[in-house]
Amino acid sequence: MRRAHGRPRLAARPADRGGARFREALDDLLTNAKQAGAVRADVRVDDLTALIAGGAALRAAHRDRARGTRLVRLLLDGLRTPAVTKDAAFRDATSLQRHETAAPDVRYCEECGARLRVRPTGRPPRYCGPTCRQRARRRRTAD
Repeated sequence: MRRAHGRPRLAARPADRGGARFREALDDLLTNAKQAGAVRADVRVDDLTALIAGGAALRAAHRDRARGTRLVRLLLDGLRTPAVTKDAAFRDATSLQRHETAAPDVRYCEECGARLRVRPTGRPPRYCGPTCRQRARRRRTAD
């Protein structure tokens, strides 16, 4: 046995020394990632090595390189810690306004706040006139 970073470790056979060093490095990396909260706490080094081999095989087996990469990303997303925030309430997709003409009947100028006249057809107005439109454009380009 030998000590590395304060923990006892078994000495590897001379033929397997490279694999043991890789495993130790992976263990240290995984420990640091767990302490930082970037990886789930229940992931072990054995799991990680299996996921590395599986991800490489998954990407190589796909004909479409982009889809293979997407599947590997999905695989790696499973290693991340769950979100700390609560899930948002489910919103019905049909209630979302998808088109700008579905805006409410009362609108106000984005620059000065004056009430705008909304016509039943066409694009809804954003500004009350050319002066506010130019003022907003200058403000956008100055940023």
